[in-house]
Formats: sequence, C-alpha cells, structure tokens
Amino acid sequence: MGIFFLRNLTGPLLIPVMLGFFCVDGYSLQPNQRRQCLRRVAACVAGICTTDQISNFGAMKDNNKIAQAACLPGDLSKECIGVYKVPLSDAVESEWLTNKETLYTYAPDIRYIDVQKQVKQPETIAEAKKQLKSERVKIKFIREYVLDGELEEAGLLILSLIPTVTSAALKIQNYVEDKTSEEYQAQKELRKFQTSYEILLAEWSGIDIELGMAIRGQRGVTAVAQIEVLEYLKEATVALDDFIKLAELNVQRVSLG
Repeated sequence: MGIFFLRNLTGPLLIPVMLGFFCVDGYSLQPNQRRQCLRRVAACVAGICTTDQISNFGAMKDNNKIAQAACLPGDLSKECIGVYKVPLSDAVESEWLTNKETLYTYAPDIRYIDVQKQVKQPETIAEAKKQLKSERVKIKFIREYVLDGELEEAGLLILSLIPTVTSAALKIQNYVEDKTSEEYQAQKELRKFQTSYEILLAEWSGIDIELGMAIRGQRGVTAVAQIEVLEYLKEATVALDDFIKLAELNVQRVSLG
C-alpha cells in the first residue's frame, strides 16, 4: 500500500485502515485473549474502532508487519477474504475511491470496482428489510461449506453478504436516526439500535478475518479452523437476527411517532 494512500485518508478512516492492515498471528495469543483481540480487529475492519480500543490494542504481535492487501467492498475476489475492506460509506462517497484513475494513483494495490453497481443499494425501507432477510438465507449455505471443509467457498459467500447487509442496515439506520425525536426514551432506543448495528458489522467482519486466517494456514489443521469458524458463524447469525428484529421495531416506532 503506497504511502500516498495513507497520507490522503481522513483521520477517522486512517485509524481503521492502519489497524485493519495488521497481520494477526493467532498463535501469539492465549485462547481467551485471541478471541477478544480478533473482535477488536473486526471492529476496526468494520470502521467502528474507537481511540480507546486503539490505545488498548496490546495483544497484537509485530505491529510493524503490514499485510499487502486491501479491498473495496463488493470485490468478490478470493484474495479479499480476511483482509481489510474500505468502509462501504467511504467507498461510495469518496471521490478518490470512486474514480479509477485517482484510486490507482494513491492506492495502486487496491483493485478498482464500481462499488455502487456491485453492491445493491436499496431505495426504500421495505427493500432494505427484504434485502436483509434474503441475505439471511445464505447462512445455511455458508455453514454447509464450512462443514465440508470448503472454507474458500464460504469466504466468497461472506464477501457478498457483508456489503449487501451493510447497505441495507445503513439505509434503515439512517432512516431511524432522521425520524427519532430528541426525547430521552427515544434516544435511548436509538442508541440500542446503533449498538446492534455496530455488533452486526463486528461479528461478520470477525468471521471474515477468521476464514482468511484459516485459508492461509494460520489456524492449524482444517478441523480446528472449522470449529472456530462455526462458532463465529453462530454468533454472527445471532447478531443479524437481533438487528433484523430491532430494525422492524424501530421502523414501526418512528413511523407511529
């Protein structure tokens, strides 16, 4: 990744980029530390890392070891499994990310794709809710691939699922935020919904990272990797189901209000 790319990132985006590029050595951590560390990395990959999380990121080993890969959301190349993804909102709004020539100048290592065409952007709340439920169906096939040891196929499905779920979730969250009043209880419900969104992104980014590590042989034998990935998949599924339920409740709440 060229130095010009890092220099041209805004502050909020630079933080998750730097953390997202760190290689995670799963064997350098104790079992109880590794999962917490990976979740912090996942939060950064999802673009929701905080300054406190960065200062406490002490479980990483060899912080100057940088991965030579990053991808735009919606890039379904197998090389993108488990590596840093530029946050969807930046990928569709930033001029230097949406322009092929500019992206090549500042970040020649990132493969250009037209994110707005590749990632389905729902136009209505009804479409967004339908999009979330249709992506939920893919989890069955992801699980089957993992059980069969076909981790790369599972990873490719997740590369498709994450940005599609994110675009739908963002559509609903932005709608709810715009419609929510300043009343205390309403703001309390909004914060709960926002937290659910952050957990959703972190959980699915975490399983993407775990799969990438497994495919690259950093998780030992396949059987061990399968067990870890299935556990992550279970928790990511719960996060998606929770968000779908809260999305329905919050859309009803602001519509009635």
